[in-house]
Amino acid sequence: QFRAYDSPAESFSDYARLVGQNPRYAGALGKGDDVLGFARGLVSGGYATDPAYASKIAAIANSPAMRQALAALKNVVAAPTTTK
Repeated sequence: QFRAYDSPAESFSDYARLVGQNPRYAGALGKGDDVLGFARGLVSGGYATDPAYASKIAAIANSPAMRQALAALKNVVAAPTTTK
C-alpha cells in the first residue's frame, strides 16, 4: 500500500523513521556517503523488489543532475543572510 502525505517534509520524516527504526533496514544504516551500500542494505531488508534497485539509486545519486542540484543547495546554505 502507498501512503499519502500533506507535505514533502512529512514524507521525508516518515521515511527516516521507517529506515531508522525498523531492524529490517539496519544494514542500510551507518553507510555515510556510500549510496550503493545504503541502497543494498535497503534491498537486503526487503525495501525494494527490483533486483536493480541499488544500482539505479546509485546511478541517480551520482548523476550530473544530482551533483548540480547538491551544488546549488550548498550555495544556498552558504549564502550570507542579512538581518534588519
